[in-house]
Amino acid sequence: MAHTIETALADPDISLIEQNDAMGEYIFTIGEIETPVIVTIRRLPHDETFEFRTSHAIKTPTQIAPYNTSNPFEKNYASAIHRAITGLTDYYREGIDAGHLPNLSWLVKN
Repeated sequence: MAHTIETALADPDISLIEQNDAMGEYIFTIGEIETPVIVTIRRLPHDETFEFRTSHAIKTPTQIAPYNTSNPFEKNYASAIHRAITGLTDYYREGIDAGHLPNLSWLVKN
């Protein structure tokens, strides 16, 4: 499935606060957690790869440690946004599905 910016931002567990495609910056909250998360995307100067960074990692009670990908790169912009968001929301859903209540402590500043 080819990802688009729109489908990435349509994740049911995020609430978009600000979208700046020109700057490669997206600010949103996850589920019931009020802390804004910032995702930045930039194209690497030496090739066609896009790097993504998140302002926070997620650490729910179902995880041993906060999740940060070891490979924050994608071959296209939309896939980079998609991976940055799902890297957070997949674990958020896992915590909720395990019966835990969302908590501000689930987001750990990077």
